[in-house]
Amino acid sequence: MERRKRKASEEAAIGAMLRALLGEAQSFERAHDATGRPFLPELPERNMSLSHAEGCAALLLAPSSLRPGVDVETYRPQLYEVASRYLTEAEWEKGRRLAPQLTELELRTLLWSAKETAFKVFGPSDASLHNFVLKTLTPQEQTLCLRYPREETELVVHYELRPDYLFTFGWHGRLSDATPEH
Repeated sequence: MERRKRKASEEAAIGAMLRALLGEAQSFERAHDATGRPFLPELPERNMSLSHAEGCAALLLAPSSLRPGVDVETYRPQLYEVASRYLTEAEWEKGRRLAPQLTELELRTLLWSAKETAFKVFGPSDASLHNFVLKTLTPQEQTLCLRYPREETELVVHYELRPDYLFTFGWHGRLSDATPEH
């Protein structure tokens, strides 16, 4: 599918998800803050995160007390070539040890996507995915934990592997209002 048609399809999917979650009768204007995070000006009580890749789209809505992050990725061999941009050798070995049942491409895509999710949650100014360090990976629970030393905190990232893509999501903050919708 040509890029423009694919982008229009992904945008339509995001609009459909917003209507399904928040009400069919509404139309939702989206904007971006100074850091590039999307938001809904008419709904300041909600934070959101968006992602799309190769015809897939993902949306995570959360109460304003949380910073959400979501990422959807297709399995791309190009992640081998850019591994040094997001992964240390020690993290790679740890991931292989903790999740030997994953293929190399699944694991590389999972680690890339989890760090993209963390980037969307924390938005470090230097834009480096090396800011987030793999702490644990628990395939039976479909979660992993990334340390973020800069804020002296951690982020639990949930994931789901699908045949053609995977998605990751997480949130940081105080869960006081409601459970995030995805």
